Amino acid sequence: MDLHPATVKVLSYFECEHLKDRSLVLYETSKLYRDLAHTLADRLPPVPKTTDALNALLRSKDDAVRAALDLLNDAEAEKVSHKR
Repeated sequence: MDLHPATVKVLSYFECEHLKDRSLVLYETSKLYRDLAHTLADRLPPVPKTTDALNALLRSKDDAVRAALDLLNDAEAEKVSHKR
């Protein structure tokens, strides 16, 4: 089944390979969403509601990655405070 161009565009925002070098936690968190997004896009029909669902998932992914980033920042701050 061909994907709607809007769906293809939204799927591009789920790419996460660039996070591998930065943090395994960020990469793994993002990858969960990428995999789900591609599964949904493959299984649902190419209608506007599919793109809406992917946009909602993207907002959720952004929040989850930010939470993981906070976790990393907290861990880094803890390392610095133990070195003092």
